[in-house]
Amino acid sequence: MQIELDPPYGVGPIKIGMSMDEAEAALRELGGDLSGRTRGFAHFGTDLSIHVVSDKDGLVEAIELHRSEDDFADTVLCLGIDVFGTPVADVTRLLGELTPIRVETEGASVVAPELLVALWQPFLPGHADDDDVVGEGPYFRTALVAGPGYYDRSGEHRAV
Repeated sequence: MQIELDPPYGVGPIKIGMSMDEAEAALRELGGDLSGRTRGFAHFGTDLSIHVVSDKDGLVEAIELHRSEDDFADTVLCLGIDVFGTPVADVTRLLGELTPIRVETEGASVVAPELLVALWQPFLPGHADDDDVVGEGPYFRTALVAGPGYYDRSGEHRAV
């Protein structure tokens, strides 16, 4: 599957501001398995999951995508960049050429505040020789597209 991040409007057919019922219908349209207990959470095969987050009114305020650590069966694009299949350094450089970005947590996360997009790695880069760090790898594993107001005045993102 190939899915396009469309910041700040949504991800594929899932749009910021739609109801959770509409979002779950869009997840099903994409072929997602919604059999879990968490509302708005779908698995796609073995390597990709999408979690739709709602606000206090039950409307979509953010969409988070996560891929497993080793499977590249699905492609997730943001502004034409394969954010899960391109090395972190290249994604950071390419995205930075298109929009202002903030590199945080020693490079483990990149935020494009004007797009309301954030990308994460599940570890701190540069610790490959540290046996206490699990999951060291060169790719982002999580992407988030949010709607206006998701980020507070300090620019920090809320945990999903």
